[in-house]
Amino acid sequence: MGKRVTPHCERLIKRLNKQHSDFASYYEKAISILIGDPHNRTRSYQIKKLESVRPPKPQPGCQLS
Repeated sequence: MGKRVTPHCERLIKRLNKQHSDFASYYEKAISILIGDPHNRTRSYQIKKLESVRPPKPQPGCQLS
């Protein structure tokens, strides 16, 4: 779909894939869910929101795209 992940995310994916044999199937399922309904507007999935967790402060030189 043209979406890219950060290099940090790529490293995490590789590490988790090595540590957990079933990670790839869960990751693919999560991506397909997010592609089909990225904001869970259909309320088909029980997506938990993080509570009492502050977003990280942006670091100089970092940007969201």
